[in-house]
Amino acid sequence: MNTREIRYGSHDYQRCLDLRSSILRAPLGMELSEADVAGEHEQLHVGIFQNQQLMGCITAKTIDDNRLANIRQMVIAAEARGKGFGCRLIRDTESILRESGFIEVELNAREAAISFYEKQGYRCVGDFFEKLGIPHIKMYKKF
Repeated sequence: MNTREIRYGSHDYQRCLDLRSSILRAPLGMELSEADVAGEHEQLHVGIFQNQQLMGCITAKTIDDNRLANIRQMVIAAEARGKGFGCRLIRDTESILRESGFIEVELNAREAAISFYEKQGYRCVGDFFEKLGIPHIKMYKKF
């Protein structure tokens, strides 16, 4: 397994969009919208691959002048879950963010993913809220 940055608009970027749509939106009867991808030309995209097959990806954006980053979406292919792909992907993405000067990262975790993020050092802040009809909670991690 290896991770690498993905260039906006590339073939791998389209593969990320397809994966995000199939796992994060299709089960909700939705598709990725223009609003979902607005501004992604300015955001960080990181993918994790095994034998050139995309197994997962993260999209992150700057919130506060390269100080605070927001992980907008993280997705791991069903066949890759529980095999370390998610841990490696988030660790390598955090490394890229740290090297770029970020000192903190935030995300909105689906309720089902909270324990995964807690194991990666994230902490819950605030109360649950609904997004796309699913309970979420804000989580933070300082580097």
